[in-house]
Amino acid sequence: MAHLVQLVSGRRRQLSTRGDMDINWAEVLIGFLLGLTPLVGRQIYTSIKFYRTSRRKFLGTFWIYHRSTTGDGSMKERQINARYSLLFGKLLVQTAPMSGDPADPTLSYMGNISRREGMVRYLTLNDPSSHEIITWYVIDPLFDPFDRTVGIYLALDLSGLPTSGPLIMSRTRMQLGEADTIIESHVLKVAPLPHS
Repeated sequence: MAHLVQLVSGRRRQLSTRGDMDINWAEVLIGFLLGLTPLVGRQIYTSIKFYRTSRRKFLGTFWIYHRSTTGDGSMKERQINARYSLLFGKLLVQTAPMSGDPADPTLSYMGNISRREGMVRYLTLNDPSSHEIITWYVIDPLFDPFDRTVGIYLALDLSGLPTSGPLIMSRTRMQLGEADTIIESHVLKVAPLPHS
């Protein structure tokens, strides 16, 4: 045992007196790359899985049409851009501010698109400056690519009251009158609740 301690301490003295250590850089580099393998493998697996699913049909620019909850209930349009994030493994959505709406000049929402739940996808969006949250429920068409689909939105209006209504998600920009006609043809009419 004493001989082993003497041998180890002699080796330490030899290393400290030489001042340089023999580092095998090839082994260090191989060890580093092996440590990164699970991370890189996960990203490759995630991207392959994404491109084999139907979520890619939601990539790109879309136009959302819905009725305003203030004033005369006129038709409004909003442009959204959807992209896939390898880092988060999901579809991220960002909206552009609505043009020509004085009540909503700066709201720009960010969020994501859910996986398919039955025949529906959920778009959950929030505005970082006002902390307003909007949820859109759209029907996920079976065909790829699709031109337009319908859904509903749930949100709080400017008074803080809950509101919902129909919406259209379109790949191409439409005239507001055309969007109004499509919404009218897809909405189930119900009688208003009596006021007390």
